[in-house]
Amino acid sequence: MAFDFENLEAQIKERGSMETLENGATLITENIPGSGLVKARLAMHVGSDYEEPEEYGTLHFLEHMAFNGSRLYPDRFKRNVEAGAVGLGLNARTGNTMVTFPVGGKDDGYMLPKNFVQGFRMMSDMAFFPLLTEELLQKERDIIQRERVEGEINLSKDKEKGNRKEVEQRLYSSNPLLLKENILCVGTSESISNMSLEKLREFHSKYFVGKNTLARVIGDLNGNGSKSPLVDMAKEMLMEVPAGEMSPPIEYAEEKPFQGKETIIQKSDFPQNKEVLMYFNVPSFQYKESYALNPLKFILGGDFNGMLFNDLREEKQLVYSLGCGTMGHMKTGYFFIHYTVESEKLDLAMKATESCLSKVKQGLFDEKSMEAFRAAYIPMALEDFQKPRWIEKELRERYDQERFGYQSTSLERLKGIFNVTKQDVVEAANKYLGENRLVVIK
Repeated sequence: MAFDFENLEAQIKERGSMETLENGATLITENIPGSGLVKARLAMHVGSDYEEPEEYGTLHFLEHMAFNGSRLYPDRFKRNVEAGAVGLGLNARTGNTMVTFPVGGKDDGYMLPKNFVQGFRMMSDMAFFPLLTEELLQKERDIIQRERVEGEINLSKDKEKGNRKEVEQRLYSSNPLLLKENILCVGTSESISNMSLEKLREFHSKYFVGKNTLARVIGDLNGNGSKSPLVDMAKEMLMEVPAGEMSPPIEYAEEKPFQGKETIIQKSDFPQNKEVLMYFNVPSFQYKESYALNPLKFILGGDFNGMLFNDLREEKQLVYSLGCGTMGHMKTGYFFIHYTVESEKLDLAMKATESCLSKVKQGLFDEKSMEAFRAAYIPMALEDFQKPRWIEKELRERYDQERFGYQSTSLERLKGIFNVTKQDVVEAANKYLGENRLVVIK
């Protein structure tokens, strides 16, 4: 069964739109007619990775200040009542590279269209025109310190933190920002104590601007994309935001490749068993060279049809479950194999793994394996196109291509994956699944 990519493109043109406004803000829409629901998201392309150590928590502090009152809603308590009356959930998130304000119901749900305009006005006013006063700063400081303490308590409960960090240090050593604890988005005790009104105003005027803003509106828009009255009202509100300057994207470096068979041995709470993780350097998912990795991981580890499953579980009965997958970031990818085996049978399992790797490199699998991959993959891909927001997702990835230089979008990757041949899989296995790897045994 083939995908009708022309039809998918037609749907994007019919129900989606992407427009850059005069102040540099970008608005993406997806119309879902007849749904009777709508939601949106305001995102600023800046996060804690843009902060120096002494500034940690500044953007998160601004997120908190947005809820203390704004230009049109100075009284937070009255605003909360109004928000509840229209079904608007009040929430926001500060991440490493983005600050987001959802416009929708509780838990990122949808709203009724008749309430959407007021909800969008409320959240956009909070995000772009917060009241930044000394009194409110002092009030919020203690709350954020409490949040930091609770976050550190939860972090300390993570018993595997030390083990995980050791592996992450090897996988992401070229990108120290990727290794930064998420708790630093909240800030340190010192940076929160030293937070000043001047610093908050400096960050807000620099980063919460049109050229850093991506807004997405999805749902029953009573029209086609940008022709919707709801979207027109959202545009009017977005145009009130100063244009400002675009923040440069965070630059990620290529990770250092593995040299031979590197091994990390870790302590385990279950010494009678060994957990095995084997990592190989591969291209990131955005590159066309990665397309063959999708059938490759299926052929090696794809449930009852996978080589590893048939050998390690069905034939030798060494493991219960195992899997292959990919991970990484926009510059570097990793292909991994994962299973748990009895300690005394570790060597046997490792030899069986090598045997399976050798077989796939020699092409000792037939076209039925490729057919099985497509038979499993096509329904999953088709299901994605039945869900709301697939158009918004594709347009967002096209926006990322333009802004960040990414190499592919979901539709481009889908086309590439379905054109992969058996020979492509064999070549990928020989090129990437060689002696250079990181083996973690716990």
